[in-house]
Amino acid sequence: MSSAGSNEFSLGRVLQRAVQVIRRNWIRLLVPALLMVLVEYGWSKAYPHLYLWHVAPLSVGYWFLSFANAFFAMFMDSLLTAAVVIGVAADHDGHHAPVGEMLKGALRNFFPLLAIFALYVPGFWLAMLLLVFPAFMFETAFTLIVPARVMENAGILQCFRRSAELTKGYRWPIFGLIASYYVFAALIYFAMRPLSLTLLTGDTRAYGLPIYYIATYAIRMVVTTVVSTVTASLYFELRAVKEGIGSAAIAQIFE
Repeated sequence: MSSAGSNEFSLGRVLQRAVQVIRRNWIRLLVPALLMVLVEYGWSKAYPHLYLWHVAPLSVGYWFLSFANAFFAMFMDSLLTAAVVIGVAADHDGHHAPVGEMLKGALRNFFPLLAIFALYVPGFWLAMLLLVFPAFMFETAFTLIVPARVMENAGILQCFRRSAELTKGYRWPIFGLIASYYVFAALIYFAMRPLSLTLLTGDTRAYGLPIYYIATYAIRMVVTTVVSTVTASLYFELRAVKEGIGSAAIAQIFE
């Protein structure tokens, strides 16, 4: 990467590099994602009473379980991102990180990320209560908390400060990227809805349910892997543009 200030920020370059990383490392990147969805599936089977259809809509239990499920999903996403960041860093340095190294990096940050998201999720929900736009801006400012933790070993609060520092001045294009993701996710949801109604109702339910689970988790694997890779690429792009951090500095992490 280049020296500080020699490059203008380019969202196109972020996406291009993310595509290149995925093309070169797609199997390594999908393994942590597969483990993530297996944990989520196991959790859903072990604790089915924690899901929203077991409580009255808009009751206290409904809101509590909504928060708990959102926290669990975001935390699992953060562990995947932690693993992917290590893989992307290695790719930037010109080599491949073993899957074991990626997983160890994620587990090494398990408790710090747990503490970070214990702060992040309530903040995000509070922003949601203030309307959707503040929630988007909250997510935009703090979208790099996981890479800051993994790559810089930043403290709990420092992760938020570092993400805010790196995204400052570039939040509108990052906001557009995040908004595009939500539009894409909504399109997938509406595309899947007719299939889910077909598979989960009537005589097709017996064999439709496994197909539905496989399709849902496969989509989640792919989407979260792509999002995590783009997040990691965004982090390295912003560090290159703002601080001139390139491959040589990244390589020090592996020494």
